[in-house]
Amino acid sequence: MKYCRVGEYDEDTKRCIDNPDFFKWPGMKAKTAELCISNKLVDGFCRGKYKGEACDTHFDCDVGLRCGLDRMCDPAAEEGEACDPEYQLCQSYLSCREKQCIAYGSLEDGTPLGRGSVDLCKTRYANNHDVCDEAPTLKGDIFVENTDVLCVYTNGEDRRAVCGYHQDGKAICKPGMATLVKEWTALLTYLKKKPQCHPYLTDMGQCDYAITVGEKDYYQGRVAYYDLHFYTQIQKVPPCVQKFVHADYFDLLKKNNTASTYALPVLGLMAISLALF
Repeated sequence: MKYCRVGEYDEDTKRCIDNPDFFKWPGMKAKTAELCISNKLVDGFCRGKYKGEACDTHFDCDVGLRCGLDRMCDPAAEEGEACDPEYQLCQSYLSCREKQCIAYGSLEDGTPLGRGSVDLCKTRYANNHDVCDEAPTLKGDIFVENTDVLCVYTNGEDRRAVCGYHQDGKAICKPGMATLVKEWTALLTYLKKKPQCHPYLTDMGQCDYAITVGEKDYYQGRVAYYDLHFYTQIQKVPPCVQKFVHADYFDLLKKNNTASTYALPVLGLMAISLALF
């Protein structure tokens, strides 16, 4: 039996298709050039215009490049350099905060996030006031009987468990970030190696292409990303479901001959909030 990955099944043709909902940006995998926004495919990856070539939008330029005010592709900003989210983009392994490119995981406890992502916090946790803070720990079990169970954390916060595809029908409590230090450290280590993607891909998980790191580092970084951002969706997913739900993640585990701390042999899926504490 053939399985289509989520979002890749065409009702009309009854066939699997390659991510039909959007064109791929430079640095993303594609099967044909027609699927690339640049209409340029090299070794299975969409590519854009190179440094010094004329451009109209950021999407025209290749990985690590942005379309400058002079309408030429030039390198995106590095750490400490000036930025803005429209024209002066940071490299994909950095984030623009208060008009300056900074590294993920660089903000100490007590630092206001402003418009920044929680990924900027050293602990990858911000309290209800959007201030980086000490990461909490889940007090009870990760796997619970149903979604009526309230998951309680060491900082006094609580939220309900979420559904998954647990083999025994269990619901899942998201672990506190204090439990996922190993995975967070692995992702930050990967990002420090400066894996180049398209600078407009502000979601680290959209990066398929990493020119500047080795294959092993790439696999480890991607596995750590999934562990952090899709924790509840990769717990105890049955082998048959692994073929079409986060299949890229399970393929990475096989290729890298590794396993994440919490990605057990049979894992689960939920369809609601992805945010972790």
